[in-house]
Order: sequence, then C-alpha cells, then structure tokens
Amino acid sequence: NEGNVILDNTVEEPTQVISEQNAWLLIDCMKDVVTGAGGTSSAAKISNMTTAGKSGTTSENRDVWFVGMSPYYTAGIWVGYDNNGYKHELSSKAGETSFHKKLWSKVMSRIHQNLENKDQTHARSDPAHLSEEIPDLSVSIWDRKICQRKERYPENQR
Repeated sequence: NEGNVILDNTVEEPTQVISEQNAWLLIDCMKDVVTGAGGTSSAAKISNMTTAGKSGTTSENRDVWFVGMSPYYTAGIWVGYDNNGYKHELSSKAGETSFHKKLWSKVMSRIHQNLENKDQTHARSDPAHLSEEIPDLSVSIWDRKICQRKERYPENQR
C-alpha cells in the first residue's frame, strides 16, 4: 500500500441503525432458531449461555453457514466449495449439512468458559419499559399500512 491508508474505519460517533425494540424482537426470534422447539440449529447451542443465530445453505447444498451470537461475541462459520464448477452436494445423511453448527458450538463454548450468562433479552422480557411502543404482533401484516394494497394478494395467499 506504500504507506497509503486503504481503509479508515474510525468513527467519531456511532450511529444507531436499528431501534431497541426491533433489536429485541430480532434477537428473541433468533434465539428460537437455536433453542426453540423445531429450531434448525440446536447443535449450535453454547453450553450455559444464551445463544441466538441464523443458519443457511446454498442451492443444491454446496455451502452451509451459521452466524451466531451470545451476549459477548458474534461469529460465523462457512463450509463449502468456493468453486461453483465443482458439483458436490453436501449430504445431510452423512452429517455434512450440520457439522458446522457443532464446530461453531465447540469453539464458542471454549471461548465462553468461565463467563457469566448475561441473557440480553431476559432483562427485556417485558418490553413495555422501552421508549417506543412494540408493534402489536397480533395484528396481521396484511392489515398494516405496509400492505395497503391487499387486492394484490388473493385470500388463500395471506
């Protein structure tokens, strides 16, 4: 780089990009991915620690990934083929589509040894104390201003 600055990521003041309420809702949903009934990433659970995350695959199971978080750290893992010409499908029967979650959990469990569990959503299990109103989740999205043009969506697709 010949002494030239390539990336300057210093920030004078941080900028909030998501409301506290939306963050609470998002983390709560992502906890269910790891610990909820029917969650797809239970293998990623960190022992004795609040864990939340999101997993995914690409077409034909060529790649698998998991990005998870605790009250302390956020980390991700990707496993796959960086050559799209290589036509190998990861096998769920052989455990190839889930081992990355187990690996993530083992690494993160080790990092979290001797750390106190600070569940960031338990303190907010009653979000009423937050500065803005949490959306009423009992109201259908179809009834909100977001989807005012309901006529575009037939009843059987709502």
